[in-house]
Amino acid sequence: FLRSYFRGVGEEDLASRAPAALANSARSHLEFGMERKATQSLVRVFNPDLRRDGFESPHTIVQIVTDDRPFLVDSVGLIFGRAGLAVHLVVHPVLDVRRDRRGRISGFGANGTQIHRIESWEMYEIDRQTDPEALRRLCRDIEATLEDVRVSVDDWDLMRERARSIVADLERNPLPVPVEEIGEARQLLEWM
Repeated sequence: FLRSYFRGVGEEDLASRAPAALANSARSHLEFGMERKATQSLVRVFNPDLRRDGFESPHTIVQIVTDDRPFLVDSVGLIFGRAGLAVHLVVHPVLDVRRDRRGRISGFGANGTQIHRIESWEMYEIDRQTDPEALRRLCRDIEATLEDVRVSVDDWDLMRERARSIVADLERNPLPVPVEEIGEARQLLEWM
């Protein structure tokens, strides 16, 4: 799990952190994501405590476990930017997770006998937030954004098919508008 979890993170980012702290941070994320229903997004925003979490950090930690989709990291990054929060570390493994019927992790990697999903596990270290309401608001904003991404991406194929249908209809039944405008509309719809 640790190799997969930290794959893709720069050595310079890992070198400045104690190995035990990195391992305990990953363990914390694993425990948080241990049980998840299909399509559910898990979001946790907290300030780690050595006793409670097994590690500490000068930063606030954001942990996310969700179905993998495009636009996740950029969308979450926009929330941080809007709040004026610097991001100090991003860990973003995409994991092939096997879960049992209750949604509990039973392993990693497809084995052909259990349901497996490609999941996005994201961990961000951001500027420390000490106000409990700010932590809750940030969590709510991330949850809402992940839901927006889910709806948009899940509708993507349907929207593209509809755009193709409109282009075909424009070719069969031209509108009573200048040809240049129809051409621009077609180009936009084909680009989408």
